[in-house]
Amino acid sequence: MASFFGAPPTNPTPAPVLGAKAAAKAVSATSVPPCPGSHSSTPLCLQPSITITENTSEVFAVKFNPDGKFLAACCGDGAIRVFNSETGRMAYNLQRGMGFGPSAAPGHSNRVFAVKFHPNDHNVLISGGWDNTIQVWDTRVGKAQRSIFGPHLCGEALDLQGDVILTGSHRADDPLETWDYGTGEKISSVKIFDDGRSELYSAQFAKASLSGYEEKPRLIACGSSGVNEARVYDMENGSCCVGVVGGMSRAVFATDWSPKENKLAVAGGDASIRFVNVVEKGKIETRGVTGGDENVKVN
Repeated sequence: MASFFGAPPTNPTPAPVLGAKAAAKAVSATSVPPCPGSHSSTPLCLQPSITITENTSEVFAVKFNPDGKFLAACCGDGAIRVFNSETGRMAYNLQRGMGFGPSAAPGHSNRVFAVKFHPNDHNVLISGGWDNTIQVWDTRVGKAQRSIFGPHLCGEALDLQGDVILTGSHRADDPLETWDYGTGEKISSVKIFDDGRSELYSAQFAKASLSGYEEKPRLIACGSSGVNEARVYDMENGSCCVGVVGGMSRAVFATDWSPKENKLAVAGGDASIRFVNVVEKGKIETRGVTGGDENVKVN
C-alpha cells in the first residue's frame, strides 16, 4: 500500500516545551486500608508519581506509545499533547486545525476523543473526534500530515493494525468503517444494525490470534448505545456478526481485547464489567464482574 507521508525532515526538531512553570510535581500516595481477606497487614502502595500541569484543556483519552516512554493526550481544545512519561514534560504540542469539512486545514477543529500511536513507528499517531476527521500526525514535523474525512467519533472507537485503520462512528449510517492507512481511502463499511437504532462509542481490532481467525486484522469488537450491546464481527467473512453480548440497560462505552488471551472486556453505563471468552469459532460466553444481568446471544 502506498504511503502518503513524505520524507521526514533530515534534522527533526520537537515542538517546544510550553510553560515556564514546573511541568510536573510529585504527589504522595494516599494510604488505604487493607482489603478484606488480605493475608498481609501492608496494603499495596501506590508510589509517588507525576501530575502534569502544562495541559490547559480537558482530556478525554490517553494512550502510551509501544515502549511506554511517551503518553499522548487528546484534548477538548482539539490538540494532541504528547508527554514524556518519566518527567511529565510536554514533548510535542500538536495544534488544532481550522475549518470544517473535506477542505479543512490539517488538525482537529473540535473535541478529540481517541488517539493511537502507530505500533511500528513511535513518531506517528492517529486521532479522531467530533469534527468528522481522522488526523494522522508526525511528531517530527509537529503537525498533521493527512486528514481522512468522514468518521464521527464520540469515544475510543479508533484502532490501527498493520495498514488498516478502524473507526466506529456515533451515527446510524455506516458506523463501522476501515481505511487504508497509506492512501486514506475507505476499504469497507459495515451496516451493523438493520434498524438504525444504534450508534457506536467503541471499536477495536482483536489483539491475539483466535482459533479460526488467524489472519489479521479480522475480528472487531464494538460497543453501542440504542440497542446497548457489544458485538464481534468477522471482517474477512462478509463482515458477519459472530457474537453479541447484550442485556445491558445502558450504552456500552468501552470494549477492550486482551493482548494474549481470547478474552474481551465490555463495560458501560449500567455499572457492569463483563469478561467475554471467545471459546471457539462462532461462540462466545460471558462472566459478569459488577452489576447487571448476564445475557449472551450467539450467532
